[in-house]
Amino acid sequence: MPHLHEIERKFLVRGLKEGALAAFPGMELEQHYLSGCQGVRIRRAGARFILTIKGRGSLDRVEVEKDLTEEEYAVLLSLSDRGLAKRRYRVGRWEVDIFRGALSGLALAEIELSQVGEALSPFPFPDAEIVEVTEDPRFTNSSLAWGTIPSLEEG
Repeated sequence: MPHLHEIERKFLVRGLKEGALAAFPGMELEQHYLSGCQGVRIRRAGARFILTIKGRGSLDRVEVEKDLTEEEYAVLLSLSDRGLAKRRYRVGRWEVDIFRGALSGLALAEIELSQVGEALSPFPFPDAEIVEVTEDPRFTNSSLAWGTIPSLEEG
């Protein structure tokens, strides 16, 4: 069944020890956002190319994903006005993103829930500090793709 909806919480991660993610599976991701198209992105995940359309909202929203050919991806990439690169690690129910390039030094963790209000699984790295940024639009990947790391003190 296609993925048509997501309930997700997002956290800024501070103080994650170097090497903490080394034992977990990771994948390089490249994401680009189409100029003038709110909530429309293309992603390269390994050899897979994906078009994603996300509805408005942050915690609970519509999300539709479709596979693309490499040629379709290249055509849509020419319509992009911003992008980002990161390595995503799967740690139990959590996904931890370590950003590259202009966003180097930024780490975000996400967890998908089956319903709003569901209790979180404990964050698997107790020495790290996590700060919820689910409702902060500056921490959406679409906003981060402009290449600036926001400060919590700004918001």
